[in-house]
Amino acid sequence: STICRSTLLYNHRHYLCPAAREKRRSMMRVTGTSLIQNGSICNGTRKLLFFGVFLLQLARVSAFSSPVASRAHPQFYEIQFPLTHEYQADLVPFFDAMVETSDFLVKSPWCQPGECRIPLFGDSVRITFGPQQSQDHDLNIHPTAYTLQMMGDGVDDTNNSDPPLQESDFGWICAKFLECKKDFPGLDTKPLAQRVASHYNSQPPHPGYDAALGVAAAEGSATENQQQMQGLLNDQVLSELQREGFVVVDSNQIQTSEQASEKLGDFVLGKSTGQDAEARTDAVAFLDRAEAELCDIGNQFDFLMSIASHLNDNLNLNDPTSSTSTEECYNPIAPGTHDKPLSNPSRIQAAEYGMNDFYTAHSDNSWADVNVRNNYRYYTCILYCNEGWTPADGGALRLYRDSTQLLVPSHAKTLCPHVDVNPHNGRLLIFDSKLVHSVEKVTQDLKSRRALTLWILKPEDSGVRGEVYYADD
Repeated sequence: STICRSTLLYNHRHYLCPAAREKRRSMMRVTGTSLIQNGSICNGTRKLLFFGVFLLQLARVSAFSSPVASRAHPQFYEIQFPLTHEYQADLVPFFDAMVETSDFLVKSPWCQPGECRIPLFGDSVRITFGPQQSQDHDLNIHPTAYTLQMMGDGVDDTNNSDPPLQESDFGWICAKFLECKKDFPGLDTKPLAQRVASHYNSQPPHPGYDAALGVAAAEGSATENQQQMQGLLNDQVLSELQREGFVVVDSNQIQTSEQASEKLGDFVLGKSTGQDAEARTDAVAFLDRAEAELCDIGNQFDFLMSIASHLNDNLNLNDPTSSTSTEECYNPIAPGTHDKPLSNPSRIQAAEYGMNDFYTAHSDNSWADVNVRNNYRYYTCILYCNEGWTPADGGALRLYRDSTQLLVPSHAKTLCPHVDVNPHNGRLLIFDSKLVHSVEKVTQDLKSRRALTLWILKPEDSGVRGEVYYADD
């Protein structure tokens, strides 16, 4: 396979490494990444498989992790998982069960419990997982932590043709295991969450998927879906979007039922962003098509995923006079093309704000440096799900005009005029992702403010830095 490992792992966190690496790593990504993107839930055997990948990458994290690496031979990485409480059961069988259900972790005849190989990383690469023992004065031995080790022959071994292990190998594996942390009771996974955040922050942003795939995956006839899109996002609406940088569309065709809104609230419940509470206090989760269907918002998911293709077909996105035109001209990155530059992520975000919740002024694609943006986000599409919401309930999205060039987003509050968008049910807001905006504090204690967000991407060789992720255990 020529697909790189992070392609596989994109389903986990919107990421893709910029170039395919060694064939063995490519194969592993493909084998392992039909999993989860950005906080999704794994189940059954997939959860066990993910945890196998997560233990491995806990190496080099936090106070509890101490990376040990040698570029001579052997290569060696390890990470410790402190036990959060006394847990008497042996966790090694959980690891072995994960190996048995994995396509790329292999138990050789000589492997002991808690040991396996990764043939796709090379014949010499092996993993061990087991308790770290502590002996007290009365000779009672009990585990205080578990250690995961990954090792292989060194690069100086002239008889070894395997590519050297890389820190990113552990990062991808760690991200997978983080999804399955609940399958290993008693382990402190906070260092793991920190390591995963660090790993993602070191990666370039994922360029997304062909926007046409969003249309093809939508339920219903293609003709009906196209007619709906043409009706809601007609030429007049698109002209306003390009001229003003944002547009608001209201339609009962895309409203969310009260039952669906409640299911969405249950799905998001308790899922923190991991960011500073002084910046935002909402709860968020990411949904794929199957999870959206479980929340009775499959039609809304399909609608949001179809917008990028419609814009590709009906906007001149390379027009330098457009309010969303880039500061400079760059070459598109696949799956984007010059004629159809926009692409989609694989998931949408659901967010819920309760009483007194807010999100301070920010940009979805701010400056990482003077001449470099943070990501490929081009248009932010938000569909609101709140029946009977009024301005008196608070929670308006405050959009600051003419704020795309501000280096400090908070300066928009004093430098730029703003418009408030009331988040009532069936309202679609599309705006330039570079615009500064905020969510004003919710003042209604009997309602929850819920919204679905899709970030349409425009991948190009502009040297963007990549997303900023936060550890959330």
